[in-house]
Amino acid sequence: MTIVELPPRRSRQSLNGYVRENLERFEKEVSVGVPYESLAEAALTAGFSKIAVLSLHSAMYRARKRRPKRARNAFAEAVQRMRLAPTSPNVGAQSAEDDDLRTLGRRFRELVRPPRPGSDEPDPLV
Repeated sequence: MTIVELPPRRSRQSLNGYVRENLERFEKEVSVGVPYESLAEAALTAGFSKIAVLSLHSAMYRARKRRPKRARNAFAEAVQRMRLAPTSPNVGAQSAEDDDLRTLGRRFRELVRPPRPGSDEPDPLV
């Protein structure tokens, strides 16, 4: 069997807490094809006294259920931070461009919106 290296267990940490903390690592190992028996052996070397494979499997199942429904996207967060943080003296020019784009977008939506049924509004595209 292959031996997998896992981070050491914190003092008095439960198996469920340990799996929740290292769930990404466990899932990566399982997706590569490492059997649960090897993961249980690695958990033993990480500091647990004894672990049944079924207990590890159940702990992974519970950790997956408690995981947030929507995983955080680090790239999207970084892009958002970059947009919020002013980095150059041309920030005023950038906001003017944004205002122009918003105005243009609003006017476009007004133009492509058909007249309401039963109203006497003229169709601006005709």
